[in-house]
Amino acid sequence: MERIDRTLEAVLKKIGLWKKYEGQVFVQKFNEEYPKKFNYNIEATDFKKGILVVGVKHPALMSNLLMMKPAILKELREKFGVDVRDIKFRRMKSRDE
Repeated sequence: MERIDRTLEAVLKKIGLWKKYEGQVFVQKFNEEYPKKFNYNIEATDFKKGILVVGVKHPALMSNLLMMKPAILKELREKFGVDVRDIKFRRMKSRDE
C-alpha cells in the first residue's frame, strides 16, 4: 500500500503545486523557531523562487537582521536543507498600530 504522503506529493507535483507546498512548509518551520529568538518581532510570510520574505516589527531590528543576513542564510540552508537564495525584510505593523 502506498503511503499518503507519497500520494499527496505525486498529486501536488502533477497539478503544479508541489513547490508552493514545500515553500509553505518551510515558512511554517521558520515561524516555529525563529520568532522566539527575536522576541516574536519577526514572522516569515512567504517563500517563492528561493526568496524568503520576513516581516519585522521594529526598524532597529530590521537593521540588525540585515547585518546578520549572511549568517542567517547559511544557518537556514544547513538546518532545513532548503535553497534559500535571499531574505527580504519588510516592515510589519504590530497589532497595536
